[in-house]
Amino acid sequence: MVSKSGTDVFYVTCKDENCKWRLRGKKKALCDMFEVTVFHNEHTCNLDSRHSDHRQAAPWVIGHIIKNKYTSDGSNYKAKDIQRDMFDEYGIKMSYEKAWRCREKAVMYKRGTPAESYTKLYGYFYMLEQKNPGTITDIVSEDNRFKYCFWSLDACRKGFKFCRPVISIDGTF
Repeated sequence: MVSKSGTDVFYVTCKDENCKWRLRGKKKALCDMFEVTVFHNEHTCNLDSRHSDHRQAAPWVIGHIIKNKYTSDGSNYKAKDIQRDMFDEYGIKMSYEKAWRCREKAVMYKRGTPAESYTKLYGYFYMLEQKNPGTITDIVSEDNRFKYCFWSLDACRKGFKFCRPVISIDGTF
């Protein structure tokens, strides 16, 4: 762990507070290089405590590993499933929060960002109008951001002619 870092000093220790491993560097005068002044290269902690948090298993890395678990059929791969699978396959113990962040990254890699999804609406509405003549569509955006959209299929609009008028009163006693 980096204990202290500055423009003229760099101090690194083992994350186990009782371990004696450490490295200290000091900036050399008149140049931008650091010189190692203290280095104790003997860990007095066990290997499990050094590798228990799996910091190398960042959400973006795991997101790429699990992105194929998310398909267009609506399968629901939950954070608990990610925790279980990462432990079973790689021996990585992770918190629920980290698994949730991994899930969010994987969904983004697989399906794209919400902003990308909204840009696809223009193409979708164009095809809707081409395949259903008479259909009305409209997309409203404000400051180049999606606000809302509207569509009315021509078959639905024509079908209203054949609906019976109904008066419905709710909440009478």
